This record gives sequence, C-alpha cells and structure tokens, in this order.
Amino acid sequence: SVGCVLLEILGGGCIFPGKIAARCMCGTLEHVNYNSDQLGIIFRLVGTPTDRAYLSRMHCIGHFRSWPIYPSRLRQKIVAAVT
Repeated sequence: SVGCVLLEILGGGCIFPGKIAARCMCGTLEHVNYNSDQLGIIFRLVGTPTDRAYLSRMHCIGHFRSWPIYPSRLRQKIVAAVT
C-alpha cells in the first residue's frame, strides 16, 4: 500500500486506474468497492494470488475464480524503470 501511494505521489496520478462502470452490481454489501477492472490490472502486474486458503476468505472470489492465472511482471517493470 505504501509503495502504491508513493508511486501515485511521484507519478501524479493513479497507478491502477479502474473503470467506474466495472464495479460489482451483485448487491452484496461487501462488494460496494469491488472493481473487477482495477483488480485485473493489479493481477496482471503482481500476478494472480494462488493461495486457496487466502482466496477462500475473500468476499469477491466468485467474481474472479475463472480468471486466467497471471504471472508476476513486477520485477521486470522495476528493473526496466531503474535501468
């Protein structure tokens, strides 16, 4: 979280902009702030979480259970940014 905030301060904008229209409309109270577009952007960068015990505790697991598994590209992005 701190890293994201610092990147937003340094970059002057949101680093993971999600589309407002991509928010959850299922009516479950816990999903009010869920944004599938933004979560997809994050997964494509840091990789899809694979720990089933962790995922089973998430309220929105049903929304992305069938999503593809993305490998982490974070290290590559950092190396490219500093070289």
